[in-house]
Amino acid sequence: MKYNIDFEIAAFIISFLTLAYYLASPKLKNRLSYLFFAIGIIATVVPVLNITALISDGVGQDSFIYSVNIFYQILLHALPLMSVFYILELTGNLTGLKYKYALAIIFPYFVLVLIILTNPFTGLVFYTDEGRFVAGPLIGIFYIVYFLYIGLCLFVMFSPNQKVRSKYKCTYIVMLMVQAASLCIQYLYPKYQVIDFSLSLSVLFTYIAMQPSAELTDPLTKALNYFALDSLLSDNINRKKPFIILGYSIDELRHINEVYGEDWGNELLTNISHTLSTAGQIARIYGNEFYVIIKGNKTTDEVYDFAEKLPKTFKIKNYEIPIGATIVIADSIYFKSSEMLIEFMEFNIRHLKDEAGEKILVIEKKQIDSFNRRQQVVNAVTRAVGEHQLDVYYQPIVDAYTGKMTGAEALARLNDPVLGWISPGEFIPVAEQTGLILELGKCVREKVWLLLSEYDIERAGLSYISVNLSSIECIQKTVMEEIVNESKKYNVKPELVAFEITESAAVASKEILAYNINTLRENGFKFYLDDYGTGYSSMSSLISLPFSVIKFEKSFIKLAMEPMRGDLVKRIISPMQVYGVRVIIEGIEDESLAGKARSWGVDYLQGFLYSEPLPKDAFIQYTGIEKKIKKSEKTKL
Repeated sequence: MKYNIDFEIAAFIISFLTLAYYLASPKLKNRLSYLFFAIGIIATVVPVLNITALISDGVGQDSFIYSVNIFYQILLHALPLMSVFYILELTGNLTGLKYKYALAIIFPYFVLVLIILTNPFTGLVFYTDEGRFVAGPLIGIFYIVYFLYIGLCLFVMFSPNQKVRSKYKCTYIVMLMVQAASLCIQYLYPKYQVIDFSLSLSVLFTYIAMQPSAELTDPLTKALNYFALDSLLSDNINRKKPFIILGYSIDELRHINEVYGEDWGNELLTNISHTLSTAGQIARIYGNEFYVIIKGNKTTDEVYDFAEKLPKTFKIKNYEIPIGATIVIADSIYFKSSEMLIEFMEFNIRHLKDEAGEKILVIEKKQIDSFNRRQQVVNAVTRAVGEHQLDVYYQPIVDAYTGKMTGAEALARLNDPVLGWISPGEFIPVAEQTGLILELGKCVREKVWLLLSEYDIERAGLSYISVNLSSIECIQKTVMEEIVNESKKYNVKPELVAFEITESAAVASKEILAYNINTLRENGFKFYLDDYGTGYSSMSSLISLPFSVIKFEKSFIKLAMEPMRGDLVKRIISPMQVYGVRVIIEGIEDESLAGKARSWGVDYLQGFLYSEPLPKDAFIQYTGIEKKIKKSEKTKL
């Protein structure tokens, strides 16, 4: 048979160029890199051996063809075996692999090697006939073992404890499918040598998938970049090599660049990088954050001492520039993945920046537990939003003097099947920090629209349902457009809905907020200023933004129970009412608080004295609201 060697030549060129580029490019010194290098070497040598054997077919010596083909077969079938170990390392399963499983993986290849080495005596795999290569009766077993290793790779990729990223998983699955297809083609059409070609493509795409950046270092500081850091952390965590990580964030890099210029800022970054690198392997991620991997059985106390001694100023061109930094130190034993570690470090750096006092934090178990709890809450909110399992409770708001209910506030409640009841004080901030607040807010509004579309609250004496808008929602033009469209979709009169906005949102984004408020007011919606008196009070917010009602936060009344303080509150409230602004006080738990609020001249009261927040069915029963009469029913009447 005359064999086509075009695919073999292409396989050699692809493997050789990929390996050459790999050797010439920066690389991480970890087990994954060593495995890739070994696979690359074999994938380059294999087509050379096959080309040699095929060219010699019919013209060479039997002994030469035998030796070349034996070597070729041993190396060729080592590649799928090594691919299994590469996937195991990639998914973080190689370190914990038990010896009996490792031996079970190697055993099929060991059997093949024995068959290949005994082939000169048996001729079961191949033999020569007048100098030509002829497949033996057991050649099919090689295909079976190859398919076995492909199946094993897929099994590892889809195992429950795999840690490979989805974008890499897709690449490897496609490559394994290409190899399976090439085996079928090779078996059906032996003269086309396509197996080695598919392997060379696998080597190429593996390198592309695992090397998204041509460089592994930051051009300015020569520290490792994010990709390199992530790979090293994964390697050390998967292999259970303990280390301490130090996160260092410059507090005012933008200010330094503005005052001294970017050249000085860059020199500062270089100096800091050099100083931190004395402790361990350093990486720079983002503009102002560095991470240092510290090995050598160092303790967190020793690393804390190093952090305390870091310079508070850096000398640049004979100037001493003061540097404020936030530093977080953590032990790797607490983390199961590089993603978790980096996310945890970033979370603590971000929150430590906002605190006064010492800016060095050594992570203890309580911080890990708090972070894990936060992650669980994130998952709970995600589930609730995705599965529409978020509950909405309604708390009545009453007239301060008649006790008659005039409205109600819609409040999000979360009863997770895994964590149980989660307080709004816990899941609302998490939703805001993760961006889930937009979907959460949409879920709350949807349930309010449904209530208002089905029930006639006006006949029961209620004039509105108020809904909270977060700071993030307030500045989103798309959210305002969604609200208008939603009210039309559910056929709800806009005047039945009031949106409560916190003072922090009013102060932080006044111009954008004013535009969005006016947009919705033109469509008939009302706006309340919520949590007045929590520390962000601004009279300019009251004057410039069209709020019809102001709500005093519940702690306000408890702080103002003394006569002199109460008189001051009354003086604050009176001018508001002169200009037509109504006042609600929350947190009314007993009659004494209600009496004090009435003495100040407030308009409405809200609190447990009148009702706790009620689920929808209980709220309907409590208020006595009835379903709307449909047009078809009116016609019958």
